[in-house]
Amino acid sequence: MRFILTALLLALVGTVDRTAAEEEAGELSVDNFIDAAHDGRLGEVRSFLKAGFDPNSRDEYGMTALMWAAHNDHADIAAELLEAGADPNAENHAGVTVLTRSCERGHVEMVRLLLRAGADPDIKTHYIRTALMSAAANNHIDVIGALVEARADLDSRNRQGQTALMGAITKNRTEAALFLIESGADVNIKSKKGLTALMWAAFNGHIEVVKALVEAGADPNAESKEGNKALKWAKRKKYEEIEAILKAAGATE
Repeated sequence: MRFILTALLLALVGTVDRTAAEEEAGELSVDNFIDAAHDGRLGEVRSFLKAGFDPNSRDEYGMTALMWAAHNDHADIAAELLEAGADPNAENHAGVTVLTRSCERGHVEMVRLLLRAGADPDIKTHYIRTALMSAAANNHIDVIGALVEARADLDSRNRQGQTALMGAITKNRTEAALFLIESGADVNIKSKKGLTALMWAAFNGHIEVVKALVEAGADPNAESKEGNKALKWAKRKKYEEIEAILKAAGATE
């Protein structure tokens, strides 16, 4: 009889605890759960999780609570969700990952948290864009550093065959471009059109980047599929200093 009473008491306590958690969390709906994560309401998120709510539940756009927490840089909520089993590599319906969005927005501590939790630094969106490309395109140097430390592939390519380095140059992100060069990005990769980072730098008039590329071993005589070279772009756009740098490196027409 004692064992039966003990079992009944334990069941009752469990029911009371669950009911209390449900009341604190409010209506147990996906919208309310995700709204709490989006708005930074840590107590409510904890209550939802305590009540047994699935941390990987999604809204109509395929967004999880972790995605919204990361989007708005709510690191405390992200940590709770990850501890509860939230997927750090989840994608929404548009193919955007948690890590990619955090890199795009420059949330470096969130990026580090996600990487520690197992986020893949090389996962690509549906548009074949990596987290590193997003960070470089937005000149988030600290984020790039975190990804480099996590051994992200510096030379991964998008649909056009462009790397994060090329993207940084075309977006006029000088600091990001220099950081990637110093970190060991391949300076001679060609895009699908045969364009190199040096060609883009010469075309856009980035003197400092041209110098860094040449010093890193960029081929000054590489040709695109249309037969263009970095020197040709420099001369056409009348970038005399870049022209001089290229010629000193052995560039020919």
